[in-house]
Amino acid sequence: MDAIALKHNTTHVRLIRPGLKLRTLMTADKNKKLVSVFQGDDSDDLEGEDEFITVSKTMKQCWAEYYDSRRGFRPKCTRVFKLDRTLDYIQEVYEARIAYEEKIDDIASKDDATQYMKFSDFFYDFFQQRYQIQEVALKGCHDLLTAMSKFEAENLDVAIFIRHLCSLEVVTWKYISDARRLFARFNDGQPFSTAKYRQILSILYPCRPRELYDQMELEFTAFSKNKFTLEMLDEHLLHMIFKQIEPNVKFFSLCLKKFDYQETGILQFEDFEEAITSLMPSILAKHKRLYYRLAEQDFSRDAVPISSLAMICSYFVIHESSLHSWLPQTINAPEVIAQLSKILDSRGDGANASRGSGAATASDGIEERVTQKDVDIILKTDNVHGINLDAKAVEEEEAKMKMVCLNLKFSPHTFTRLFPQRIDMAMAMKKGKGLRSDSDSD
Repeated sequence: MDAIALKHNTTHVRLIRPGLKLRTLMTADKNKKLVSVFQGDDSDDLEGEDEFITVSKTMKQCWAEYYDSRRGFRPKCTRVFKLDRTLDYIQEVYEARIAYEEKIDDIASKDDATQYMKFSDFFYDFFQQRYQIQEVALKGCHDLLTAMSKFEAENLDVAIFIRHLCSLEVVTWKYISDARRLFARFNDGQPFSTAKYRQILSILYPCRPRELYDQMELEFTAFSKNKFTLEMLDEHLLHMIFKQIEPNVKFFSLCLKKFDYQETGILQFEDFEEAITSLMPSILAKHKRLYYRLAEQDFSRDAVPISSLAMICSYFVIHESSLHSWLPQTINAPEVIAQLSKILDSRGDGANASRGSGAATASDGIEERVTQKDVDIILKTDNVHGINLDAKAVEEEEAKMKMVCLNLKFSPHTFTRLFPQRIDMAMAMKKGKGLRSDSDSD
């Protein structure tokens, strides 16, 4: 009988005994010892996975749970995964988790005591259900953990999955999944434009000041090096989440702090429920309970940090939008939105005040000395620095400037920032270059 070659990633071989009794000759050397691909003799020369210098702290926690809590072992042979296969395995875990949570949601509608399984527990249960034999299941876990430790530094999807296994994230993977569904809606074969990006911002980050959208667009332009693509948008989102600078998380952290009456940095379930009811009344009560209890398993009972709850709120926003044809959701947080607008205004004024190399410039002095009277002089001047102006254009400009300065109550500093050339004209007139007399004669 010819030998059958097996692939290197083969895990199971099913032997079917034929109905006929076949004679075969087999010689075996009794002195040779059969080697198991699962557990073998430990060698002092081999360095444990959790002792690698290049392994991160989160990955060390995963190895510690595998060996200590799950009683895992180091197999003799480890399957080698490429990055694509590793990401496929991670996606399979996510899809199985979605199906599991849908079943729990149905049960939770009738039983308030129902709660989600911890993500790390689900991870090991996933392999146990797939392979049935504990030894094989643990080896499958070891193979995937080995691959993740290899690709953690170069792929953010792998790094975020590891953070879930370490109980550092609760629903981040679901937030990313819904965000990618949103991005896919704009993949219509046409080039990704600024208008599409603004639509995505309005859905992903609703009820924000317009200035904040402008700032987000500048940050994305800088991150992508002016390459507006959906792939770069996805990469930027993962970057912000991993660096803990995601705008939704920061926004809801401010919102939830309003309900942290004792300023402890944590919220009890009653306070969290009150906050969600106030911010987003459409969220179902069972989802508030289920996700809070899921976060409880990683922290303390009835004491979950605001940072974790802020990510849960972020997921609620985009998930509710997906259930309503991706319409931007309304967030009832007028105080926080006003606070953001005030912060943005102060940053804008500070940036304008510190414009330049840091030293006091001539324009800075002009900004301090210009007055409304100087602006009126400019508007009534027909000839400024030898430039002939049309009388009708001057009248239109005068009406426009009066609307800006009087009706909108712009400060001289703001006027200087918007119209620097006209301020130069005003200062020239103050120094007495004959322009004031021209305006008076007119």
